[in-house]
Amino acid sequence: MGIVNLLPQDSKRIIRAARNNVSLVKIILCLGFGVLFLIFVCGGLYLYLNQSKKNVERSSSTNSAVTVNSASAEAETKANSIKASLQSAKTLLDAQVSYADIMTSLAAVMPSGSVVDKLSLNNDTFGKNITIAARVKSPDTITEMKSNIEKTKLFSNFTSDKIESVQSGATGYPFSVMISLTINKVASK
Repeated sequence: MGIVNLLPQDSKRIIRAARNNVSLVKIILCLGFGVLFLIFVCGGLYLYLNQSKKNVERSSSTNSAVTVNSASAEAETKANSIKASLQSAKTLLDAQVSYADIMTSLAAVMPSGSVVDKLSLNNDTFGKNITIAARVKSPDTITEMKSNIEKTKLFSNFTSDKIESVQSGATGYPFSVMISLTINKVASK
């Protein structure tokens, strides 16, 4: 058996509408509270993220200042180390003498018709008289050689011994002469 409803139809509709209105009000209140909750959460997250951003920027600027200072100090230390290495290398290179340059300079002052027969060079020979054995085609070549050597700053104190006629040795150079001269160390660099 069922319950019989004796209310008039209009009253039933009004009661149903009232129930629906109560349900709608509950739903609207729940949605309103949900929206307020979401606004509150979003505001809190916004404040939290802003504060985090400020903290990161503050620590980043502090770290970058420290990093720049330490990088600058490290670069300066490396630069000073390289500078010291270059200065010691320069000192070594300044003390070094290029024998090839000396030989080229000697060849440049030797006139046509002359050749070096014997020459001995080492670090001890600079600034001191050395003897060079040379061969020439004619005795006039010695005068030209002396003139050329006196024009250069690399050599000084040119003297020559007597010219001897030789039959053996370099073909085409019948005369032998011993030359004495000084190689200037300052000019050889």
